[in-house]
Amino acid sequence: MQPVYTFLANLLPPTGQTDAACFAALACAVREWVGGEYPGQTLRTDGTPTTPAHGHLVTLDATKIDSGHDLITLDWSQPGESPDIRLVCTVELARVPLGLETKVSVRAAAGYAGAAPANVWAYRPGIIDKFLSLAGGMIGGQPIPCAVRHVGVQFVPGFVDDLLLNPSRALPVIVLSPHPQTHRPIVDPEKLLDEVFGLAHVVELLHRDTTFALTNCIGKEWSCFYGAIRVYWPGLTADQLNEDFRRHPIFFPDHYPPGDDADVRLPQDILQRLTAWANLRFADAPFVRQARAAADRMKQAAVQKQLAELTAGVEQSKEYARYLELAWDENRKLKDDAELRNLELAEARDELTRQKEQWATVAVEIADAKAETERQARAAARYRDRVLASLRRVTEVIDLAKDEFADVFEFLPDAEKSAADSPYLTPRRVYDLFAALAVVMHELQAHDSLGEPLYDRLKRLGFEYKDRISTTAEGKFGDEYTFMYRGAKRLFENHVTLGKSHNPQDCLSVHWLRDEERKRFVVGWCGKHRTNTRT
Repeated sequence: MQPVYTFLANLLPPTGQTDAACFAALACAVREWVGGEYPGQTLRTDGTPTTPAHGHLVTLDATKIDSGHDLITLDWSQPGESPDIRLVCTVELARVPLGLETKVSVRAAAGYAGAAPANVWAYRPGIIDKFLSLAGGMIGGQPIPCAVRHVGVQFVPGFVDDLLLNPSRALPVIVLSPHPQTHRPIVDPEKLLDEVFGLAHVVELLHRDTTFALTNCIGKEWSCFYGAIRVYWPGLTADQLNEDFRRHPIFFPDHYPPGDDADVRLPQDILQRLTAWANLRFADAPFVRQARAAADRMKQAAVQKQLAELTAGVEQSKEYARYLELAWDENRKLKDDAELRNLELAEARDELTRQKEQWATVAVEIADAKAETERQARAAARYRDRVLASLRRVTEVIDLAKDEFADVFEFLPDAEKSAADSPYLTPRRVYDLFAALAVVMHELQAHDSLGEPLYDRLKRLGFEYKDRISTTAEGKFGDEYTFMYRGAKRLFENHVTLGKSHNPQDCLSVHWLRDEERKRFVVGWCGKHRTNTRT
């Protein structure tokens, strides 16, 4: 079959709702979609929605595996606009211990034997909008872009660094430049976003000067101007700007003159490029695959149980046969015994064949389990990235560090209290500092040496480290840098200050000392900047 459209996303329950409750709501949406006369929109071959009058076929399989796994699979097939096309839409919705995931795909197949499917325009099945109205959507660990991003001259550097050249970007970016005559893009950005929703970011450059600013940032070959529209694929970084820029397609206004159904053709041409990319990029659905594997194991267990019951019945039948044989005369008994031996030999051969098949299945399951473990590890890493991105307060960083770096850190009560009182707005930065210090201590525990000064190591990681406070600060405000540790007052001079403004929302100081005996860092303060000659 010819792939037409693919959508793959993780779904996040609304605040206060569990994964299981959200899955139940999404399952109801699937059943309602199936229950309608036709499930959602059909494919479009000329740019407009169509609905065939008859012939659709729907199969729905809802599997309750255990308390942590659920799987719903929907296959919908119906004729296309022409008799040589048959459309197949597959919806998969899975719940596993790591979260929720859906995959929606549309394929085109030949409508009769010997025919080849013609080119079919892509579209977004209506079930996707139903899902996203009930749950939040994430692709590649980032929220699905739901609005056009309008970029002025002063915001071009931020757009380039935060989105366009961000190595973690999972979706393509579509940039629309203003036409020199109309001062507007040649197609409505909102209509284009509706067409490619869930497959790309849509960005509008607001002014002609904005296109020059973009050119200054990334170079003329990579820029977009004079009314053109350009698609930047994921994975583009500053280091790759010297590579072939032609891989990132550009659509020129001369190819889509006004009045020549450009508003229909251009979005469809862009969507065709995106769906071809998505059909390859979104081929793997790890949560769905995990739920399906759990369902297969459940079915295998049921088969094994039936086989055991059948084997027990066979043994019981043999026992009855032996009692009957006692009543037969001697000649009949000899004949029946020979026949029974032949039958048992055939059964033994069949059992041996079944055992070989079972062991082959076990070997496949072992390989699948190994692959599943690797997939779960990758999913756990993505989940950890989302946890770090969700940090809002410094005290959350302390709790996470106490759990993750328990072997290299000890936090004094003053450190935990200062973190709880801190209004610092970038707690992820605090976590990065603790992670860097944890790497340092692990290396010290293993080798007793870093091979370079701690100042140089932290400088390369983006932190300004100081091993002491000023003599004036120690003399006037030394009490603020002194904490009780192991029954004695100690001066915590080693510190890193995040930010320069001394505003507690933008600035935070971490003070610690290194316990050589216990091989760990002892943190005495993690909060607003302590008093010195400046403050």
